[in-house]
Amino acid sequence: MKVAIVYPGDAVARQTATAANNRFANLFTAFAQAGISAQPCVYHDDFAAEVRQQLLSVEVALVWVNPIENGRDRSVLDAVLAEVARHGVYVSAHPEIIQKLGTKQVLFDTRHLGCGSEVRVYRNRDELKTALQLLSGTRVLKQHRGHSGIGIWKVVKDGAHLRVRHAERGGREEQISIDDFVGRCAPYFAGEGRIIDQAFQARIDEGMVRCYLVQDKVCGFGHQAVVALHSQKDSEPRVYYAQDKPEFQALKQRCEQEWVPQ
Repeated sequence: MKVAIVYPGDAVARQTATAANNRFANLFTAFAQAGISAQPCVYHDDFAAEVRQQLLSVEVALVWVNPIENGRDRSVLDAVLAEVARHGVYVSAHPEIIQKLGTKQVLFDTRHLGCGSEVRVYRNRDELKTALQLLSGTRVLKQHRGHSGIGIWKVVKDGAHLRVRHAERGGREEQISIDDFVGRCAPYFAGEGRIIDQAFQARIDEGMVRCYLVQDKVCGFGHQAVVALHSQKDSEPRVYYAQDKPEFQALKQRCEQEWVPQ
């Protein structure tokens, strides 16, 4: 079996790529120890055709490219991945699966579960503007697909204006008019884009626990002690734990009972 590990980079990174000079070096080592041939596949829109040819020569493509990478979305890459998948390459994760999961949309779709909360969806600028005009309490607005806090805003109504803070690293609170903020959010509605709106959780300062599932089984946890919208500090790395950590057993059982693959 031949596996390609797809990750972003420029032309120089692609030309000089080896199994050892990237952040997936340990993964390449693990594949080699298992007798699996893995190769680096550096991706950029500028040489998408070259990447396509490489992926057609392997059986599996494991993709680690963020929804937004250096200002570009994944539309070109996703088209390449969908095409090679039609030719029999196993792509993880397939773009259609990612779209079905909806990323932030899952917060709305699972709002009725025990781990859910009161969540709304806005699909255009008019819906967002109306919601902001009627805003009460503190809300968190999230673009449909993003990462590292990009497109995530803490929003509070302050008279005729808003007090907002971007969750991207280094974000600081600022005052802005509703119209200007709606304009700032306009790119989030492109294509199938939307904004997810949920109530701000005051206990966020205690950190956040993520549950990692494979189908219907919890395989581990991540505890991020400080998150982007913390009132005092910037984000810190999360710590990972195995599925048998005692403190998380009640949460593990709850997740496996509620998260049943459809």
